[in-house]
Amino acid sequence: MHRTKILFALITLAMLLTAANAQSRKFGNRSIAQAAGSTPANQSSQANDDDGPKNRIEGTWRADPEIFSDFKGLLTFGAGRDANQGIVVSSINFSFTGPFSCLNEQGTWKKAGDRSFIGTDEGFCFDSSNPGFLPAGKVKLRYAINLNKAGTQFDGTAQAEILDTFGNVLESFGGPVHAVRMQAEAPTP
Repeated sequence: MHRTKILFALITLAMLLTAANAQSRKFGNRSIAQAAGSTPANQSSQANDDDGPKNRIEGTWRADPEIFSDFKGLLTFGAGRDANQGIVVSSINFSFTGPFSCLNEQGTWKKAGDRSFIGTDEGFCFDSSNPGFLPAGKVKLRYAINLNKAGTQFDGTAQAEILDTFGNVLESFGGPVHAVRMQAEAPTP
């Protein structure tokens, strides 16, 4: 079960990072809390017109899978051939925990509608309990996410699969994902 939780967390993180990167743009004079959608209930979380497209996923996202509270991830969505597709790189805080350690996941995303995206990420895993650190298979994450109107958060669903070294599915699980776009911060004096 521990291996399943770790793999699901990795997949969820990859999805969240992908969505977060797509939405990253400058946020002008808005505070980081506003950019992350943490505005009071009586205020709008809409970004100013000069903040860039609100329907883009490119950027880095902080992901918090709703199923496993201990897992945190970063998803980075990058540009591709055109504005409707791109690349994803993700990592989670449990990537290198035993008995199976996994590399950062890499993949692709594509636009599925207005502020809607789908993606697939994969990462290779190794048996860290073996002195030779032998290949143990891979984790594969598929997801569908929707950006909020401000382009600062996304929600969706993810499905993770754990595959052996021959590509056979050992476990499959899924659930909801949520992420907040990471904002640039200047150093404090």
